[in-house]
Amino acid sequence: MSYWVYSICHFYGNDNELKDLADKVRNIAQESWLGDLVKALGISTEDKFLRGKFWHESPTHTELTIETETDFQPEIGFFDLIKSHYKSLRFTFFAEGEGSDAFWTNDRTGLYFPDRWVTSWSDGDEIETHYHTTKEEAFQYISEMAGKQVKSKRDIERIHKRLEKKDGCCRLYEVEVI
Repeated sequence: MSYWVYSICHFYGNDNELKDLADKVRNIAQESWLGDLVKALGISTEDKFLRGKFWHESPTHTELTIETETDFQPEIGFFDLIKSHYKSLRFTFFAEGEGSDAFWTNDRTGLYFPDRWVTSWSDGDEIETHYHTTKEEAFQYISEMAGKQVKSKRDIERIHKRLEKKDGCCRLYEVEVI
């Protein structure tokens, strides 16, 4: 069984290298296998395990955003391959596991991805996922949804148990900084 991970990655750095990468990305189909970009960089994919696809928004010459959908974990190796080809480029990413139960970022400063807490809420209907910069913001959101003050993870567990009886949920996740 596959467990898909969605990632969004910002590349930044030297303008000439960024322009070259953006030109290569632009010349590949809007949605492609990860290896297509690696091959376009002249890097062999023979000994690389690249499982997943990528797509991009219209790249500019000052910033490039690439989104990926990969199997089991964020495809940091894919981003590292790009970085190994363009020595001055840096990247920062945010990744979310299928089912919203795992979240990762390498954005230690929060410049591109400031959210560090994620809530999932359902009172039996669709699950709503929200992103929060602080734990206090997440507690406030759950308090508003539940109609009662939330001060701890234990409070959230009690709300979750009550909602589970109606096929609902209340979850709080911390984004792992890796």
